[in-house]
Amino acid sequence: MTIKKISKKMALTVEEAAQISNIGENKLRDLIHAGRLEYFKIGNRYLIPTEGLREFIRAAGKSKTQI
Repeated sequence: MTIKKISKKMALTVEEAAQISNIGENKLRDLIHAGRLEYFKIGNRYLIPTEGLREFIRAAGKSKTQI
């Protein structure tokens, strides 16, 4: 699936979020478990709302903190 198609989805798998954000899958899972990244779970899959990922990246950029 192309990045353009992925970014139009309402929610992303960890793998898709990693692909479009350039944040590693393990780091995304760490952020989820630390409560720093919005997510929901369906079965065994963690899904990250696309807008939540955008907000997280914007906030990290504004605060210039290491994630």
